Amino acid sequence: MGENKHIEELDAFAKKYVKEIEFEKAPADFTSSIMNTINEEKRSAVFKTSALISKKGWFLIAASVFAVLFLSFTNSKENAITYPEIDFSFLEKFQSLNVFEGITISNTVFYSVFFFGFMLLFQLVFLKKYFEKRLN
Repeated sequence: MGENKHIEELDAFAKKYVKEIEFEKAPADFTSSIMNTINEEKRSAVFKTSALISKKGWFLIAASVFAVLFLSFTNSKENAITYPEIDFSFLEKFQSLNVFEGITISNTVFYSVFFFGFMLLFQLVFLKKYFEKRLN
């Protein structure tokens, strides 16, 4: 019971001093000024542009393309990289099931499946980056 009396005293004290506090009035253009500051912040965030590939990235791409072209023309008679020879004759001993031997696929179907797979991979990468930026 003592706790309730203490709470009632605090309640009466709070009501007394809340009545004495003067009300503050917001300026007439309060809403419009806040909306203007929000719009300015949105504009500044929207127009921040950056290169997708940095200058270092372009340099590395150009250097690698140049190196591939240079190596392909300079070592045309000699192999720059020697690969070890592997004997795959042991694979002839296995019998294959030849399940797909009689199936023929038209070029249109092949290209459409390839294009669909490529676009699916592209969208997965793009959407992953989009949601990572959105969540951060």
